[in-house]
Amino acid sequence: MLRSPMRLFCALGALLSIDPNVALADVTNEGHYDLWIKPETTDPGNATELIFLPKNKSYKGSQDGIAIPAISRNAVFKICDHCSAAVRDNSVKIKCESTVYAAYQRLFGGWKNSQWVAEHPDWRPLFEKSQ
Repeated sequence: MLRSPMRLFCALGALLSIDPNVALADVTNEGHYDLWIKPETTDPGNATELIFLPKNKSYKGSQDGIAIPAISRNAVFKICDHCSAAVRDNSVKIKCESTVYAAYQRLFGGWKNSQWVAEHPDWRPLFEKSQ
């Protein structure tokens, strides 16, 4: 039995066609600003080192989110699983593997403030980079 919205979304996503042109969890920095990436971790208590991504570079790999102080100070951008991000001048463009993952991103991803970070302490190092 599916007991959480995430499991339901994942189950539905498996039934939908996946776009082969979207790479899993990549971040492309097409903007004029540097940014920081929080790598994906399966253990929220085990903070990993942040990754610096200069302008006009890409990061291939699994990640949780990004901080772009030049665009949004004191906020982090949550990127849900199975979605990739392209950072442009003043925005973050998200592409997801399916409409189900896109809906999940709209519901649970996006810009997060200090109150959200207080509830998710493993995001604190990334949030500090946004200040």
